[in-house]
Amino acid sequence: MADAGRLRVTYRHMSPDVSQQQRAGAADVCIVGGAGHVGLPLGLVLADSGLNVRLLDVNGRMLDEVRAGRMPFEDRGAQELLGKVLAEGRLSFSTETSAIQDVPVVIVTIDQ
Repeated sequence: MADAGRLRVTYRHMSPDVSQQQRAGAADVCIVGGAGHVGLPLGLVLADSGLNVRLLDVNGRMLDEVRAGRMPFEDRGAQELLGKVLAEGRLSFSTETSAIQDVPVVIVTIDQ
């Protein structure tokens, strides 16, 4: 929901009876087009806000760059943010469409 030109992101936390082990590796959001100029910065910001983000993209080479801690394009402040969220374990990567399974929120960011 847009609010005065700002994006409002709302999510719910897992119930308290879910253990951290059950949560390990689970994604809160999957971004389709996650290695692109829109999807990757969005994923970094969401991961920095505390969400576990899965980046899904057909471009495995770009995902490999991101996984290795290198931004595949210039975006001010993104390189530092990438290092931070990778160290926190908040990003996962896939080229398989099955990666959206069991993810409560899927965001599609496709460039034309």
